[in-house]
Parts: sequence; structure tokens; C-alpha cells
Amino acid sequence: MRLRIVLAVVFAAAVPFAASARVALQETGSTLLFSVMNTWVATYGRIAPDVDVSTEATGSGAGISAAENGSAHIGASDAYLQGDAQARGDLLQIPLAISGQFIAYQLPGVGTLRLTAPLLGEIYAGKLTRWNDPRIAALNPGAPLPDARIVPLHRSDRSGDTFLFTSFLGAAAPREWTLVPATAIAWPPIANAQTARGNRELLDLLRNTRYGIAYIGISLLAQAQNEGVGVAALRNRDGAFVEPGIEGLAAATRSLQAEKDARITLIDEPGPKTYPIVNVEYAVVRKKQSDAATAQALRAFLDWIVDPSGGNAHDLLDPVHFVALPDEVRALSRAEIAALR
Repeated sequence: MRLRIVLAVVFAAAVPFAASARVALQETGSTLLFSVMNTWVATYGRIAPDVDVSTEATGSGAGISAAENGSAHIGASDAYLQGDAQARGDLLQIPLAISGQFIAYQLPGVGTLRLTAPLLGEIYAGKLTRWNDPRIAALNPGAPLPDARIVPLHRSDRSGDTFLFTSFLGAAAPREWTLVPATAIAWPPIANAQTARGNRELLDLLRNTRYGIAYIGISLLAQAQNEGVGVAALRNRDGAFVEPGIEGLAAATRSLQAEKDARITLIDEPGPKTYPIVNVEYAVVRKKQSDAATAQALRAFLDWIVDPSGGNAHDLLDPVHFVALPDEVRALSRAEIAALR
């Protein structure tokens, strides 16, 4: 299912344009970023009506491809550029905000479960198959775990969430999970596994799949909790079990080592309060735009998004459990934006 919203948004630095001059921008990609992107577009749009921005939730892989082939100005992605996309040299990857991912399950009568990367790796490899497995029970004494087969759910589209989840498994459970992280992978064959496109469809599938388990972008955390889906506390590198939320995401940024090319990882960072599946959301754009007006509109919009008094303001990020960029990452973002022509 594709979701599409078109909203009028302003170009904050509109002085060079006549009042009638308008610029149309297209954004597509990450379903994790979709909610806050629409909030950004609507908020930015109240400043002045000089730019029209359309947004579409198609998945991170589709977003990167759209930026590559020029069918969209902004490809929203939960994954940084890799392989051929990184090697081309004509794409910018601009950090926009800090996000994360939660592990959810459909177990009636069971509250918050403690889970670990090795257990999740074995579940998605098809080696741990029942909810009352002694290893799960040992972490959750007293939990009414059913003697039922686990139903692993995963994304069918090219997904930054899949990249994020498999990055976590590879980093924190390398013996149990040996597949290379990617937006699309050849999942180990599991007879009862099910798939869905996008975060919203995956949550809907989980809600209707008894004994299911899924990885879902943190922007849907409140919806999952309101819809009665269980959310796991995950063991972090320090051995503490941490529930997903703003505090755990912010803790992950405290030891951040940013690379010059903005390829940033926040997976399984140290710290007793750190949540282990944390991510950077990116805008992938072409360095060279079709005309100066489009380039200037893009720079203004993206500069506003990363500004702590603009799109990175707490009142815009908190509802979707995102965290503002650390200053050193914001500096990388602005350097990338400045290179846009």
C-alpha cells in the first residue's frame, strides 16, 4: 500500500523569487520517516506558500532508487548509502534525525517481554520456534508463555527497517545471525513466516497474527501500544534490558563517532540506559539539481529540518519518539546540504 500526501510548504528563503514563483519538490521512501516528514511539511508550510512538497511512503530502497534516477528530489532512507549508490559520487546523504526500531509481538495476556539479539537471531533463522522455549522463559520468569509456534513477520519490500534489524542481529548476535545487513535479504526459509510492505502494514499484520513477532519503526510505537501489541525490552551491550523510547535513543548518541561521509551507525552502543536499535534517518539527494530554484528550495527545506528550532524541535520529534541530531552530526548535515547545487 502506498500512502501519498501533498501539502503546500514554504521556501523560507523566498526573497530571490517573485511572489508567483513556485517550486515543486517530491519526497519518497522510508515508511519510518513518513509520519514526521508529513509533520515537517505541514509545519514548514505555515511560513509561506512558495514550495509544494509531495510525500510518499514507498520504503527506503525505493526512496534511494528514486533519488538515483531523478524521479524524486528527496529519497528518504533509514539506511546509509552502500555499494553502487555510494560509489557513484553524485548523491548526498543528509542526516535528518535520530530514530529507532522496536520488537513487537502478539501474545494475548503477556506484558513486556525481555528478549536478546541471540534469541531474535535464532527466531529469524528458524532455529528457535516456540514461545515457551526455556531460553525465553529464563529471561521472563512468571510470564504465561504459550506452548505455541512463533510466527516471524518481516518486510517484503526493500526496507531500511530490514537493514536496521539485520544490522542489530549481525552486531549483537554474530554467531546466531550470519547474513550481511541489507534492505532486502534472502530470509532463511521458515514455513509459517509472513510478510508485509511498509511499517503500517506490518503492524496491521502483527495485530491480526496470533503468536507473531515483528520489527517495526519506532514512529509507530504509540500506535502499537494503543492497539494492544506487546513491545519487548531488549538487552543492550551493558547487559541491561531497555524499553524503546526517547531516553534510550538519546543515550545511544552520547558515544557517537561521526564519519566524514555521514555513514553513521548507532547499533548496540554502550551505556546502561542505551537502547540497542537506534538509527539515523537520511535524505538522499542528487548533488546537481535541474535548476537553481529547485536547488535553493531544497537547501532551505533541508536546512530547516535539521535546525533545532525548526524540524529538529522537540515538539515535532517527541510524538514519534525521534531524537534531535547531535551538534556534530548536524554539522555534517549542513555541509552536505551546502554541497547541493
